[in-house]
Amino acid sequence: MPTDSDRTETISGMGGWLTFFCAVTIVINPFLTVRLMLTPSYQYQNSDLIGIVVSILGIIAGLYVYYRPESGFLWLRIYFYSIAGLILFNFIDFFVLLSQMHSEGEGEAVGTLLGWSVIRPAIFLLIWVSYFRASKRVRNTFGANLTLFPRRNPKAFAANQ
Repeated sequence: MPTDSDRTETISGMGGWLTFFCAVTIVINPFLTVRLMLTPSYQYQNSDLIGIVVSILGIIAGLYVYYRPESGFLWLRIYFYSIAGLILFNFIDFFVLLSQMHSEGEGEAVGTLLGWSVIRPAIFLLIWVSYFRASKRVRNTFGANLTLFPRRNPKAFAANQ
């Protein structure tokens, strides 16, 4: 009779949280981005263009993870680094807005900006990077877990020259 450890070792392929990640990056995040920008009360912000690029990279990463797992990690790294860049840009933008505040009423709007543009993507990044680094399904499907800073093999690099 198979045990739980046998079952977790054989978990591979698309399913579970891996499929949910693909659904989030391919469908949900782009839908929410477009819906936000089509809202009548929407006001353009500096990070919108970067956010659109990150959404497009998310679609590409999600599609590669789902359909072409051999290239999935490269696109995941690009996507995760782009989210980190967006967070950094928004964090700097937050402090620029904070330094330009003239009244106390503006503080609430800037605090909301911090929550939506810095904290939410940071939590998203933390959750998904942790998942791709620790998941047994990811290891069994891709042959390894995600490393954000892969080591270069000098022998393989020299052979390709």
